[in-house]
Amino acid sequence: MERRGRLPRARSAILTAVNTVAARSASLVALALLGGCASAPAESDAADTSAPSESAVVAVDVASALDATLDTSAPVPDVLSMDDSAMDASAPDALADALTDAAADRAIDVQVTDARGGDAGRRSAFFAVDWRPAHAGGRPDAMGRILPDFAYSGYHQGIEPPPCGARPVVVTVDRALGNGTTDATAGIQSAIDRACAMGGGAVLIPAGTYRLTFAQASPATSPALSLSCSNVALRGEGPSTRLWLDDPVDARGRAMLAIGGTGSIYDAASTTTWALTANAPTPTRALSIAAGATLRAGDWIAIRQENTAEFRADHQMTDPAFWPATGFQGIVYLRRVTSFAGGALGIDAPTMYPLTTRDRARVYRVSTFTEEVGVESLAIGMTLNGTSPVREPDDDNSYDSPSGTTPYQVHASRAIEFNRVHDAWVCDVSSFRPARNGQEVHLLSKGIVFATNSARVTVTRSSLGFPQYRGGGGNGYLFEVLGSDVMIRDSETRRARHGLILNYAASGTVFLRNTIRDSRLSDDAHRFLAHANLYDSIALDRAWLQCVNRGTTSTGAGFTGTQHVFWNTRVLANHSTVRTVAVESAQWGHGYLLGSTAAPGASAVLRPQSFSNSGWAALAQQGDPPRDTVEAEGVALDPPSLYEAQRALRCARESLPCR
Repeated sequence: MERRGRLPRARSAILTAVNTVAARSASLVALALLGGCASAPAESDAADTSAPSESAVVAVDVASALDATLDTSAPVPDVLSMDDSAMDASAPDALADALTDAAADRAIDVQVTDARGGDAGRRSAFFAVDWRPAHAGGRPDAMGRILPDFAYSGYHQGIEPPPCGARPVVVTVDRALGNGTTDATAGIQSAIDRACAMGGGAVLIPAGTYRLTFAQASPATSPALSLSCSNVALRGEGPSTRLWLDDPVDARGRAMLAIGGTGSIYDAASTTTWALTANAPTPTRALSIAAGATLRAGDWIAIRQENTAEFRADHQMTDPAFWPATGFQGIVYLRRVTSFAGGALGIDAPTMYPLTTRDRARVYRVSTFTEEVGVESLAIGMTLNGTSPVREPDDDNSYDSPSGTTPYQVHASRAIEFNRVHDAWVCDVSSFRPARNGQEVHLLSKGIVFATNSARVTVTRSSLGFPQYRGGGGNGYLFEVLGSDVMIRDSETRRARHGLILNYAASGTVFLRNTIRDSRLSDDAHRFLAHANLYDSIALDRAWLQCVNRGTTSTGAGFTGTQHVFWNTRVLANHSTVRTVAVESAQWGHGYLLGSTAAPGASAVLRPQSFSNSGWAALAQQGDPPRDTVEAEGVALDPPSLYEAQRALRCARESLPCR
């Protein structure tokens, strides 16, 4: 039989398997060559991986694909191995060449193992070893399903880790202010201002307890501390550096620490804008606008699409109470221009949802953002408010009246807020219980909030918990994301109303390897159309994840999400409300519930249906197709982290110096 010309196809199949090795983080990897395997179909380079076996073997029919003139006498090694530290850009090609030559005219299996033993695990049908995102040539399946690309999330789009502890100290706060009695607010603010005046650096706060208050003469919304310049990090000496807010009566709507500036990311009537001249129906890094736009590489821009009546109709949100235009102002992304010529606009990260000229999609220049700022190695706590008892659920709606109550006085208070910020970080920050609190209260209401005009912020190794007020109206949220491309990883929430929460049109956010403990309600997409966000390897300890149509709740929340991916969810203990369920998801359009495991005595059901609230369950709960996709319930998928695998692929695809 004539087989000339098939060598490139066999080599491609083997290279795909080798690249699986390159993407793994194990210290030692091996390719096991096992003779006598069943052959794949003659016209196929590799076995069908749409429903991979438990052993995750990638079978390659070399016999039917290799050129018959190759020397078939070469011995086939039992194992070829390589330390991944040597896996440079040329290594996959070199290994593929070696395998192709050694295995000439023999059917083999290529199996990924590591020094810890075991194989690569079950592979998702939606994430093949040669997966590509839509913006880089990937194609959806027959139902239109393709995973979003989350590889642009976090500080510097994940190309490098946040510089925790790296900024040189330029100002040190007087240690005497940390005696737990003196009002240290003015002293710390002065240190921040001095660092700003010096052009940046770290403000070191030595170990101690630093009492903070709200300035009585300031506007009622002013924060206790403000960091509004770029290139400054606020650094403690670990959890022994304690910032203690001792002003619970005046906390309503105020932040303990405000980072960034003010102003909406949405354009005003006077803003110069350039409309898209063509629709962008799929994620893309190339947009078409008017050729006369005055944009150039390096400019920061917003890409906005309005919440029009037609847009709402497309999403079955025609009820006037759903997605009110005054609250939900549409989809918006913060991006940077990479190129512009002749109306062709290149941007540094893909869009995440269809953009149309009908819905007045447009771009405009934005500026005055705070960048390269961080909070590191310290603890935050607040004096509990003793004005009145807080009763759950009786006081859930007491945040607006009467005024002389704890719910009213602490409503919407925040520990840290990021506003008009990009490329920032939070490292090793934890909450604590101040000594005078007679009960386990760390915070008054909210923890860290990322406003709509914030993007590319990374939170790592941080733990927040025990808010006093977990009522309605936006209270008791510990990590709340309203912006885009935020990364919250290796962190923990405890006893929140909602520990990890998405709001408005949040997109590109990655929650990675976080543990959620004892949330009162679900950890959810909460209000309006958050889209293309990833819950990656989340551990649930009496908590559950949710994305459904919430109807008129939360002032017209409606469908709260689409294109969310729940990857390898782990249940430590089930929440009493949903019993056996780990994820409750009935998203608009496509949603993905992929992989779950449970500790002994727990259950990790992936349920593509709204059921925990009878009122919401009665609403239209699905777009098109009719159900979210469930795969590998009770099984851990490989790779363990979708984000980390996508990041590795992006770094290789774009030849980035990722570290």
